[in-house]
Amino acid sequence: MSKGADIRWGKGAKIGTFYPTLEIDGKEVQLFGVFSNGKIEIVFQGFPLSREAKSRLIEEINSIGKMSLPEKAVDTWAGFPLVYLEDDQVLERFIKIFEKTFSGISAG
Repeated sequence: MSKGADIRWGKGAKIGTFYPTLEIDGKEVQLFGVFSNGKIEIVFQGFPLSREAKSRLIEEINSIGKMSLPEKAVDTWAGFPLVYLEDDQVLERFIKIFEKTFSGISAG
């Protein structure tokens, strides 16, 4: 995330993590977590988006590469193997989806 996202580092003793974050309405929002065990997790329940917007975000993510996030993730979280983003075009599309989704609501 190149446009205004900060990186927060996890504190796990066994599995390392980093989280691209944005400040939205004075709150820090973690966009997703990247784990050293080769997984990415997206916590949709923490997003300041309507249920419909979260559903659209899941649909867009599922339209790229091997993604297959469940619709029920709008109320919770979902993850996938980091290797799904190894193709540069897939990674770029994944990043652009998040930039488009959050660019209109992020502060600063």
